[in-house]
Amino acid sequence: MTNFKDETIKAVGDLEVWWVGSADGVYVSTWEQFLPLADVEYSSGYGGQEAPGDLVVVFVDGSWLSRGVYDGSEWWVHNLIPQPQDVGKRLAVVIGRDEYGVITGGSVAEHHAGKRDY
Repeated sequence: MTNFKDETIKAVGDLEVWWVGSADGVYVSTWEQFLPLADVEYSSGYGGQEAPGDLVVVFVDGSWLSRGVYDGSEWWVHNLIPQPQDVGKRLAVVIGRDEYGVITGGSVAEHHAGKRDY
């Protein structure tokens, strides 16, 4: 068993927490309000997901923690705000289409290259 509060404190480290809540910002609490709620034991190993998948811890620097999950195993992921490169390329395509005109997913680079593996 894992203590959710201890796991979260370790993931936060020395960063300053701005708020904790749902990723859409509808449910929000302060760090101090969150800590007593998080003081629970849960199974972070394989099985069913126990912590809400949209739970985030947002930091003053703009980065945030989100929940990672694979096959029921859970952990915190530290996300950074994407930064443009000094020699960035101009964005020219947003919605890509294959040779049949069907909208495709994939990455920005794949859309600009005009190809996507299927």
